[in-house]
Amino acid sequence: MKKTLKRLMWLAVALIAIVLIGAVALVVLIDPNRYKERLTAHASQMLGQTVMIHGDLSWSLWPTLAISVDNIELKNPHALQAEAWGSIELPSMAVAENVEADIQIAPLLKRQFIVNGLTIRNADIHLITNSAGVSNLDIMMSGDGMSADEPDDPPGQPQDSSRSLTSGEIRLQSVNLVLLDLLSGNRQTLALEKAGLDRFELDQALNFHLSGQLRDNGEPVLNALTAEGRVLIPAANEPIEFLNVDIGSRLPELTDPLQLTGKLVLDTREGTVLQLENGKLQLDENQVQLDATVTTGEPNRIQFTAASDYLDLDALLAPKDSAAGPSGSGDEDELALLKNNRLDGQVSIGRLRFNGLEIERFSARLKSRNGRLDVQPVDGEVFGGSMNGKAHINANPSRPEIQLQPKFVQLDIGKVINHLTGMELLQARGDFSMVLNGVGLDGADWLHTAAGSGNYALGAGTVHGIDLAAFLHELLARESLQSIQRSFGGSTDFSSFSGQLNAEDGRLHFTDIELRSARFDLVGNGNLALSDASISGSFDLHLKDDLKIRLAELSSQLNDGIVPLTIDGNVASPSIRFDVAQLAQRRAGDTLDEKADELKDKLREKLLKRLGRDG
Repeated sequence: MKKTLKRLMWLAVALIAIVLIGAVALVVLIDPNRYKERLTAHASQMLGQTVMIHGDLSWSLWPTLAISVDNIELKNPHALQAEAWGSIELPSMAVAENVEADIQIAPLLKRQFIVNGLTIRNADIHLITNSAGVSNLDIMMSGDGMSADEPDDPPGQPQDSSRSLTSGEIRLQSVNLVLLDLLSGNRQTLALEKAGLDRFELDQALNFHLSGQLRDNGEPVLNALTAEGRVLIPAANEPIEFLNVDIGSRLPELTDPLQLTGKLVLDTREGTVLQLENGKLQLDENQVQLDATVTTGEPNRIQFTAASDYLDLDALLAPKDSAAGPSGSGDEDELALLKNNRLDGQVSIGRLRFNGLEIERFSARLKSRNGRLDVQPVDGEVFGGSMNGKAHINANPSRPEIQLQPKFVQLDIGKVINHLTGMELLQARGDFSMVLNGVGLDGADWLHTAAGSGNYALGAGTVHGIDLAAFLHELLARESLQSIQRSFGGSTDFSSFSGQLNAEDGRLHFTDIELRSARFDLVGNGNLALSDASISGSFDLHLKDDLKIRLAELSSQLNDGIVPLTIDGNVASPSIRFDVAQLAQRRAGDTLDEKADELKDKLREKLLKRLGRDG
């Protein structure tokens, strides 16, 4: 018994040795380059288009039996290859520095070539869509990709079963997947550092993973890109589906990474269409429900709907680089999306934080055509009031032109002013509407170039930094009419405050101002310089009841109860001046008017007398 076991053991060792010696002999003694033409012909027939091997073939035995091919090229289908890309010949469908296939040993004894795995290194793969919207992948999958100089299968012969395109696991290292649209000239590149796909088989959902970067016409769109999920590539000319996709990345404009989950559908039958279904976009603590369709062309078309309960853009947006250049120098890059694409989208956000503002129930509709973006309507609740407005951006000039048409109802104006200036200047609620045009994306620059007009109507409230009652008390306490010029702090209550507003060259012009209170009214015009928050204006203070009588007792020149005054200085604490010069000028004008009226009366009497005599 022992001898039998010993003999069987030696037999097993001998068989293993024979297999090993045979495998080594296969690798050492057989030159795979002898089969280069046969392999290229077989691959060309399997794929339906020309495959060329410019380098050498080699065997390896460890850790598995594998064949390695250097400098392999897959030509475009003949129908596509004839097209020109501008003045440049089309790149090949695929060029790889190295392709390595893991091969099953046993089937080789039956002259069968079965691949366990495929590794592609340092490759460029081009999915090209021609001007008719047909891609090289469409042609290859349809089986019509044979070059003109390659014979079809003989009549009556069955098609090669290898056209089913099955393989082992596919591994990619340093591979660029390029989507090239000949009609628009757009180029999107997925630069893969690493990627893997389960045993490849058409019409079967396969696990995949990848890491790399996404670029649009050479500019990075998604950095530190990672993705995993399942992909289904159909045998028929149908869209490719990416199921249960989980994508992580970083946008150049955002401080925090983003994560996107959902279903992606890539359709290259008529151009290139990428569709996101039931997407969830996670940005730090912000989550956005997103459905989108991107269609490449001239221009690209982007349709989307986005909804979120809460979105904090202040926390997400990266701070501006002060060393990047002068303000406005990056406008062209920031608005490239509008110039190169057509947008059509709807945004709904329960609570939006942007530039320090808290906007409740925000919604907006966006449409862009030919570098022009219309955002209308824009609805929401901000500063205690409701908002409804429009915005227009023209990205075609060297510095973009932006028009805002805000309209607010029952807005807390005091909070608005405090947000813009950091000062407590006014306490009131009311309605406000305006049309403003400016240039540049920087907020401060835009305000200094903004021009437009509007109106406002406020209810009861208080003006801080100026006490008109104190000014009147001092004026009426004097024994004679004297000029007053100093700051009166405190505040002034009013029952209503309204007027017109114009903006030009960084200055706000307030016209037809009417501030009404219980004992006096203020009417006139004023100006506010945004650069230094200085105010200037000329006003009439109309006194009522007992104040009017007391003023007439002070001076017969003021018996109409109107006090001319000017206000100037810093808006937080301006100086008030009783304008004697304006009063004198007004009285001189009144005297001239009286004399003119007397002269008219005399001339009328003389004319009537002459007519009476002549009659």
